[in-house]
Amino acid sequence: MTIDPHADRAMYRQLSDLLGAGIRSGKYQPGMPIPSEAMLMERHGVARNTVRLAMEVLRDQGLVVTRHGRGTFVRTDEDESAQNIA
Repeated sequence: MTIDPHADRAMYRQLSDLLGAGIRSGKYQPGMPIPSEAMLMERHGVARNTVRLAMEVLRDQGLVVTRHGRGTFVRTDEDESAQNIA
């Protein structure tokens, strides 16, 4: 799937759908890092804000966690347990 700037669906939603499908299919395993903002920008031809909005959607869906200074990772069972404690 590619990002279509002319589609009716916002580009950040297309990107979050694409990454979410990768997580659900096992392409990105629990604990694995999601590619960096720069990599996603280059790979999909989108702006930094598009990537950030897509990551926000994935966080809201509970699929990823962002660790300050380290990156964004596929959520693990341990991440879920830590959130339930907090």
